[in-house]
Amino acid sequence: MTDEAGREQAAERRQRLNDAIGRLLVTAGALVACWVAYAAYGIFTEPAGLSPWQALVSGALEAMVTEGGEQDRLVLPPEVLAYAIPIALLCIGVAIAGVLINGGVRLLQNDVQLILKRLSCFRHNVSEKLDDIKRRFPG
Repeated sequence: MTDEAGREQAAERRQRLNDAIGRLLVTAGALVACWVAYAAYGIFTEPAGLSPWQALVSGALEAMVTEGGEQDRLVLPPEVLAYAIPIALLCIGVAIAGVLINGGVRLLQNDVQLILKRLSCFRHNVSEKLDDIKRRFPG
């Protein structure tokens, strides 16, 4: 019986640790998502913040596009590219936030499953006791 109690205590400790880590991951993911939203807002409201990115992009990007047998030249101005770089980095930030939140929710989901399992065992024990009482007092 002591081995079983020890295993239950270890499982409970592990579950509490998973719960704490899950909550931490969800919180971190939410903070990263908020930071990404704030940074994206800043890109479009403060164009001066794009100057480091504009320094990276010196000229326009040109590409030849063939459509219907005709060749056209597609030119993307440096301003578009200056917006594209930080937006791509913000997309990476959103992906990181999603991974953190997903991992945290999975850890918390295990906690919910454990609680449901315990409730199921409790319900089973109660139904056994009720059946025993019904057998003892058939009236």
